[in-house]
Amino acid sequence: MTTYRNIHGRSIQSLATDPTESVAEGQIWYNTTSDTFKSIVSAAAWSSAASMSTARSGLAGGGTQTASWGVGGVTSFPATTTNNTEEYNGSGWATGGAIPTGKVYAGAAGPQTAGLIAGGGPPFSPSPGGAQTTSFSYNGTAWAAETATPVGLWTNAGFGSEPAFVSVGSEPSTTNYVFNYNGSSWTTGGTMNSIRSYVGACGTQTAGGAIAGHDGAAEDKFETYDGSSWTAAPTLNTARYTLAGAGSLTSALAAGGRTSPGPSNATELYDGSSWTNSSNMGTGTAFAAESNNAPNNTAAVVFAGSPIGDPSTILATSEEFNISTSVITAGAWASGGALNSKHNSAAGAGIQTAALVAGGNDGNSSPPHVYSTPETEEYDGTSWSEQTDLTTSRFSLSGSGSQTAGLAAGGNLYPGKSNATEEYDGSSWTNGGNLPTGVDAGTMFGIQTASVFCGGYAPSATTTSSEYNGSTWTAGNALNTARKEQPGGFGLESAGIAFAGTGPGTSNVTESYDGTNWTTVNTMNLTHTGCWAAGTQSDGTGGGGGPVTTSVENYDGTTWRTGISLSTGRAGANGLGSPSTAAAALVSAGDPSRQATEEFTAETTAVNVKTLTQS
Repeated sequence: MTTYRNIHGRSIQSLATDPTESVAEGQIWYNTTSDTFKSIVSAAAWSSAASMSTARSGLAGGGTQTASWGVGGVTSFPATTTNNTEEYNGSGWATGGAIPTGKVYAGAAGPQTAGLIAGGGPPFSPSPGGAQTTSFSYNGTAWAAETATPVGLWTNAGFGSEPAFVSVGSEPSTTNYVFNYNGSSWTTGGTMNSIRSYVGACGTQTAGGAIAGHDGAAEDKFETYDGSSWTAAPTLNTARYTLAGAGSLTSALAAGGRTSPGPSNATELYDGSSWTNSSNMGTGTAFAAESNNAPNNTAAVVFAGSPIGDPSTILATSEEFNISTSVITAGAWASGGALNSKHNSAAGAGIQTAALVAGGNDGNSSPPHVYSTPETEEYDGTSWSEQTDLTTSRFSLSGSGSQTAGLAAGGNLYPGKSNATEEYDGSSWTNGGNLPTGVDAGTMFGIQTASVFCGGYAPSATTTSSEYNGSTWTAGNALNTARKEQPGGFGLESAGIAFAGTGPGTSNVTESYDGTNWTTVNTMNLTHTGCWAAGTQSDGTGGGGGPVTTSVENYDGTTWRTGISLSTGRAGANGLGSPSTAAAALVSAGDPSRQATEEFTAETTAVNVKTLTQS
């Protein structure tokens, strides 16, 4: 008799708790606590990912789930194109090299360091006139001109890479448009069995495919390509066009797209013999881009595009698809306890489960028009509680340190600017050494006995920075760029970051501090004022806006990338101090939600354990 041990080479284990590390898929064990047999199985699911910096539709892209790129598209209706490129590393988007010519509806493919885009045409407009012949290659840093296509192409798709690329389809969809590129010249490719445009694509130049598309109506057709000829293959379950395609000819993915008449969130997987329905996308999208160079259909990312029900809506969102033995819970912001008082542009300090907020603008518009508050509140990870007031009521002040060793400095006295510093011991405030001059809307980072204050209004945008040793402030070296309007800051006195604010012209500029000197480093992807921040010099997070924004960016010590967006847009919000982390950030108050709190929980993975039953 064949036994489980004969098949798998081991007996069924008896365990009191389920394993937390992945074991061989299909392995069975007996859980003695729950008196059940269990196993680890694969599951297919979409999860939300960080949004692109720029919302766009009709863009082109390529790469893999951990190294994607997207370029071009329209950023507003009816006809505003962009030449901006963004790169995705599996956690967020960063700005790449700008393409010489803005394109929409262009064919593209290739890894992040060997991409190609060909053709493209007018923005969303009543007529398709002006289809382009230009093509460009991308090396991960800059775009370079390549040989022009034989004819203007528009609504085409691409598969392969540079220098082994195929462009397929174009309007009008009654003409066969298939062209092969070898890195120097274009040649006419084989004639499709069903000529169409707006197709999805997958695979390589000699083993690729055209998925679905449009030839007067949405199609369900799938054809494979060997570099010279096309072969009809099994059809999809859902007819659609302007969809996302990825993977290989034996492991392909089709997702989203436009059906007749609306958008689709359907996902289908191809195993080399048939298409089967899989987990639906969170949002039905079309005119999106995707990681079409993913080697198979188990890991992909689809980004931007438009929900067709409202074509004036352009998306920046990204979704990741995974088939895995782990359940992936995407990082997300969630509502926390509300502040008891209004605290716009207050001093923030501490960590997510032990935060501190003091002072700020309470928005009082009634006589006697006292806009500042001395209120202090502590957060325990669930709720805020009122504590002893600041000695000096003010707003646009800066904070650093922890809940039991906090620091608040500067601020707006309305009228006048404060140079006062106050220290918090977990129960009350005491006066510390004064700043060299009155200043508000600057930023501060560090701990109570070793903090840096920089930028702000004093009385105009300033480059000054000062260091605090627990009793007195001393002048430090100047910032390279003056900044005001509440820039952000995180880290320690010997390893800190100051970012954004305005100077003018500094609202995406970042500088790092080593305890002595300021160095200008890579800029942010977006502009920010009224900033909040949390984390360290090599793992920080921040955002803010004027106007109000939900945008979040994360810093890894070198590059800023987009993060998971806040649930509620705000400006002048409060962040955290040291030793906070980007993975457990907290944002409170801000305009217009002067009492709301949001907490961030980073992405988690867990083994996908299933209980086995007889049914």
